[in-house]
Amino acid sequence: MKSFNDLLDLLEWISIELEKTKLFDEPVEFIGDISKAKKSSNGDLFIEVSQRNKNGKTYKINIFLSRYYIKTLLNNLGLKNEKELENKSWKILGKISFWPSSSSIAITLKSLLPLGDSKLEKRKKEILNKLKLEGLLRTVENKLEYLEPIRKIAVISSETAAGYGDFIKNINKLKNTPVIHLYQSPMQGVEVPIGVSKALKLIIESKIDYDIIVLIRGGGAQSDLMYFDDYHLAKNIAWVSRNKIPVLTGIGHEQDITIPDFVSFMRFSTPTEVARAIVNQIETFNNAINDSFQNLVYIINNNFSYAEIYTNNILNSISSLIEQYFQKENNNIFNYYKSLYKATELLDSKEYILNKEFKFFDFISQYIINKISEENKKIDTIEDNLKNNYNLLEFNSLQNLNDLYIKITQNSPFSSFLSRGAVLVQNSKIIDSVYNLDKNIDLEIKLKDGEVLSNIKEIKYYKSPVLSQEENKKTIKINKELK
Repeated sequence: MKSFNDLLDLLEWISIELEKTKLFDEPVEFIGDISKAKKSSNGDLFIEVSQRNKNGKTYKINIFLSRYYIKTLLNNLGLKNEKELENKSWKILGKISFWPSSSSIAITLKSLLPLGDSKLEKRKKEILNKLKLEGLLRTVENKLEYLEPIRKIAVISSETAAGYGDFIKNINKLKNTPVIHLYQSPMQGVEVPIGVSKALKLIIESKIDYDIIVLIRGGGAQSDLMYFDDYHLAKNIAWVSRNKIPVLTGIGHEQDITIPDFVSFMRFSTPTEVARAIVNQIETFNNAINDSFQNLVYIINNNFSYAEIYTNNILNSISSLIEQYFQKENNNIFNYYKSLYKATELLDSKEYILNKEFKFFDFISQYIINKISEENKKIDTIEDNLKNNYNLLEFNSLQNLNDLYIKITQNSPFSSFLSRGAVLVQNSKIIDSVYNLDKNIDLEIKLKDGEVLSNIKEIKYYKSPVLSQEENKKTIKINKELK
């Protein structure tokens, strides 16, 4: 037997023992008639559900809903006030709780679904028409290929949801997975609109440059998904998706379509389909990078082949010119000696012949020397042109390669790192300008063989030719104030 000092000790013991069981963990769903609904002095909603058995005995249980979710509940049910809940049958979803103050069991309300869905469908159509008039519905079919390569993802879901697990499992199939941050939110019941809207606000306030936001949850009953059909939630999603970060939705099963699906950047049938589309987008981009690299290799090989062919052609041309020159001179000498032989037959005096012969030899020697000198100059000129053309070809090839390398890497945040420099990181964000530095936060300097953690003593802002005259004045003023 257990002994207690007073009633309070007993009730606290009961509460502790009940907490040890699974009674309060698992949601319960049942059908009941609401006999009374009213707000407390604090504005919270208390609902009384009653039911009679065959013998006419009445059973009652209290249902509690925080004041923060009353408006959402009434809006989604298309009701003006809580009194319209009374004297009707409802499907009720909630969690059991023990109230020591009244020594009673109560239900914390998660979802309320009317028996018969005609009213819900009517309400959903009214919201869609309103969003259409405001121009918030998606009017074109978007594709992930329209976006930059996905590297950072903000996920709105519940960590324990099966849909979130399926999403992560499929994303992990990538060799280089993107950064994923989870922003938790209730994924069923009346808490959904406020929870998801709060998560969207936290994502925007984080200042992290996410590429996409993913809103996902697995399938479920209509009572689980009906609170996604909220006008204010739809407006928040539409604004964020159009003005800040594209929002992708993957809510429920293939046949489930909620209002957020109509205002998001793209709608997918399941969380798994969202993940597969992201994986495909990233792999397509990686394949494009590989193709660009192969094209670069092809261009380099072509340039060297062209240079080799061009050089061989020039050398062959020079060789042919030299060969033609010597052949021509050889013919001239042969003709000279032939005429000289004929001349000797006409002269009687050997001395005269010898004198004339020596004079002719001097003449032809000097002629040959002059001709060779002229041709050597021509050959030197050809060699100079060849060297200049080859150097120009080599310079142009290297310049083309350099331009192509700059074109490929100029938009990369790692361009300085690729040029044997370093990457500066602060607040998990790559810094590419002194205007983005925060003097009060440590700076990470990442090099190819390590990293350095540094704190900033002083920031100097230089005049920029890109800035206007007025902006440069402001920069100089800031520098003076910092000094």
